[in-house]
Amino acid sequence: MRVCSTKGGVGKTTVAINLATSLQLRGYNVLIVDADSINPCVGLYMGLQDVNVGTFEVMRGKIDARRAIIPHPVTGLHILPGRTGSEDAKYTKAQVSQFFKTIVALGYDFIIIDTQPGIMFPDNLDAYDEGLIVTLPFEASCLSALKMSQLYSKKNLKTNVVANRIRGKRYELSLREIEELTENHVIASLPEDEKVDVSIAEHIPIYLYDKKVRFNKAITNLADVYTSRVALDREAPTHKDRGFFSWFRRDRG
Repeated sequence: MRVCSTKGGVGKTTVAINLATSLQLRGYNVLIVDADSINPCVGLYMGLQDVNVGTFEVMRGKIDARRAIIPHPVTGLHILPGRTGSEDAKYTKAQVSQFFKTIVALGYDFIIIDTQPGIMFPDNLDAYDEGLIVTLPFEASCLSALKMSQLYSKKNLKTNVVANRIRGKRYELSLREIEELTENHVIASLPEDEKVDVSIAEHIPIYLYDKKVRFNKAITNLADVYTSRVALDREAPTHKDRGFFSWFRRDRG
């Protein structure tokens, strides 16, 4: 799955991380890949700031993918982080194609790719089964999402839209208006919540940081859509199984 947006600041990485976390906690094996060569944030948001290798080193064959993937102790996710300032962010089409073959062969139930913002796409769209376009409830953002959706459609890539940072203000577009402008289905509507920013600062996905927020209900519904499409039966881990996270919450009262 390609999680994408036309510009930064819309919450693309937050959506990718929390969707991945929700799927992982249902018992699925999930890999999240940071493919943003401009401003990779997956590792930063997950407390993995000081990585020496990342996605593009794997893509250029400088390190085996299994050695670069990092198990995240809190969520159980496997993370292939990006690396800020990497000199290896340039690659060939052949390297991209081989990269996707490599990570698919690892056998994960879900692979979520957090891409860099922008209309143009730097990688092989044939490698994805779906694009998830994150937009804001404003005309300019939705029209940009429309351009991205149209480009993907030409490449026969199925897309859905996530409307993020909804505050319920009169000047915001309604979900119906967003669908009309993007010419696409809004698969999830995620409310604005200050605790999302707090969770990023704490390097813990909001999905675990505070399960009572409305944002998480929407993420759960989004995960329901994807789990309903796969013929996999997993038993979600119990609270006891997440010992590190239990300690994290106790330590903060």
